Amino acid sequence: EKDLVVMRVSVPRGLAEKASLPGSFVFLKAPDEEAFFSVPVSVAAADQENGTVDFVIKVSGPKTESLMRGCGRNGHVELRGIYRNGLLGVEKLLDIAAKKVLCLTKGVGLAPVANYIRWSEGRDKIDLIADLDKVNRRFADDVLEGAVLNSLKYGRLPLNMTWTEEEDYDVIVISASEYFQQNIYVPETKRVLSN
Repeated sequence: EKDLVVMRVSVPRGLAEKASLPGSFVFLKAPDEEAFFSVPVSVAAADQENGTVDFVIKVSGPKTESLMRGCGRNGHVELRGIYRNGLLGVEKLLDIAAKKVLCLTKGVGLAPVANYIRWSEGRDKIDLIADLDKVNRRFADDVLEGAVLNSLKYGRLPLNMTWTEEEDYDVIVISASEYFQQNIYVPETKRVLSN
């Protein structure tokens, strides 16, 4: 789509391995641009064997437009990172015990959740509700290809929802704007938020 891009970048295998951890993100920019034009982008998928990392970019302003123009000219991108705090509270997802997890995503917020789902490799029982506002079903299917899920539902995110400590989920991930993060109550002990 003209304003939605899935970009696959060839990287050293060690960098792909680091990028596979949930909450990983980088800064991307066109090689000939100033540092000001760096865009923070979550990792959507990392393939350690082939040395690639996938990113989802919603083209929505001067920085992302510059990135797309610059990469289109020469096929290269400047990558800085790997950074880890793309998901706040990610340590709740990283322990080795199997968990029941609910992921609520909106738009490109699906990307960091897709990376977590792949990292989990079916160990965690994951239910996903994906609001496709400003993205489309083809994008979601591409980003989730090969992901192991317990259930997947496409629909609007519920507002003013409250999850209590007694709920069935061990962890609830909200990968959406601050508006949704503030209007869906999840106890701190269960909550993971996109940054």
